[in-house]
Amino acid sequence: MTTPTSGVMTPTLHHHNTDTVSEIELHMRSRGLLNVLGGKTFATGLTAAPTPIKFADYAKVKDLQPALNSCLDNMSRDKEFIVSSLEKVAEQDAFCRGFLEIYKDLPTDHEDLTLGVFRHDFMYQTSQPRSATAHLDGQFKLVEFNLVAASMGCLTEGVSQYHRSVLNKAGLSGGEKIAEETRITDGFSEAIARAHYLYQEKYNAKNCVVVLMDSDWEEPFNYFDQQMVLNGVEKLGVSTLRCSSTYLTEHGHLNGEGRFLIPRRTKKFTGEQDEDPYHEVSVFYLRTMYRPTHFPEPAYWTLRRDMEMSKAVCCPTIPHTIVNMKLYQMLLAQDEILARYTPTPDLVKEAFFATLSLELTEEGDRNAALALADPSQYVMKPQREGGGNNFWGEEMVEKLAELKTDSERGRFILMKKITPPVFINRFIKGGVEVGPLETVSEVGYYSVYLKDGKEEIYNHVVGPLVRTKDVGENEGGVAVGVSCIDSPYFV
Repeated sequence: MTTPTSGVMTPTLHHHNTDTVSEIELHMRSRGLLNVLGGKTFATGLTAAPTPIKFADYAKVKDLQPALNSCLDNMSRDKEFIVSSLEKVAEQDAFCRGFLEIYKDLPTDHEDLTLGVFRHDFMYQTSQPRSATAHLDGQFKLVEFNLVAASMGCLTEGVSQYHRSVLNKAGLSGGEKIAEETRITDGFSEAIARAHYLYQEKYNAKNCVVVLMDSDWEEPFNYFDQQMVLNGVEKLGVSTLRCSSTYLTEHGHLNGEGRFLIPRRTKKFTGEQDEDPYHEVSVFYLRTMYRPTHFPEPAYWTLRRDMEMSKAVCCPTIPHTIVNMKLYQMLLAQDEILARYTPTPDLVKEAFFATLSLELTEEGDRNAALALADPSQYVMKPQREGGGNNFWGEEMVEKLAELKTDSERGRFILMKKITPPVFINRFIKGGVEVGPLETVSEVGYYSVYLKDGKEEIYNHVVGPLVRTKDVGENEGGVAVGVSCIDSPYFV
């Protein structure tokens, strides 16, 4: 734990929260703001108070999100570019190769309906992180894109509501602005339900269900967050099912018309089986299949292929999964590539921070030398989504030394570390209070994206996620036990 020093001058709000740990946890439980670990439920970890964020800078990046979403979708459809740019990485990375092989086989008229639930994560880059104006004199820079890992939207909405009550009880304004910016649960649910109804209309389909696919060999850490989305979808008249990937490998199938079918789980009140023994899947909402461990056997790759080849709407799609890889974050930072996929390249490029190739070339060697000369300023990232995959500090130095003459180095990218403002806050997690301590934050923007052919139906931001961690931590992420859910206090 990094205890506060006298050098931190940024504003702090945590002392305005006078609730006890028990009161905070009861509040969280009453709203269903829970996670699952060790077979038990516990209140989601949160900060005692929201973190100050300059609204003008927040709004500027928020307005950028639709252009960034369209840019990623446009790039994902450029088959020649995707295949040529990913093949080298795929030679060294079996996980990437699995997605690329499916992508190559997709027909050119694929994806009549495209649904994306995105979260693009940013940090506020400042030159003086402990100064009184650190949160006012910098700019947000992109950390990474997220698709399946775009979780905790419903939980963060609940934490924002709690922080609003903290501000109100302290007689501080600003809580209403947090509420105005946050409608994540409804945003996710409406987009998924709209995709479902478009599917039924387009394919004259009946007995359709939305399937949330999870993993049955990993604990459902975000079960409650996921269920809030499904509850919202069902409120809009859509049937939902939660199925594991293993269940779908054993019981799901693609029929001759390209429809993905799973057995019906209900019988009529008479006890007789329904005439149609199958549900047709309209939308797959994936909460798994974004790590190599999610594909323990070839049958799981076969399932992912069948899902993508079916008429069902996959969220995310294989093309979106590919452009979500770190390689494309690096490539989009290049002016000539960015200009191919967006009519506003000058606007979009402002979001990118220094990302460098580590291919086994002279350029890659120079970049590796930069990291070796000053390892505290860089992070080494593989083509993976979610936390816990990166190499930092001495671990990065060892990895670079290990791969010095190995072409496997090319499956990583190098990124300059962002230096965000340092704030004092307290954490409430696991039934205990931690701090006050020095913290830094990451701001994610949740978006929904729905496209029917060439027509964009939805492309808008539905709310922010602020995750805050001890300044001494490298990795982030609530699920890996490092960060707590926070919310913005707009200034």
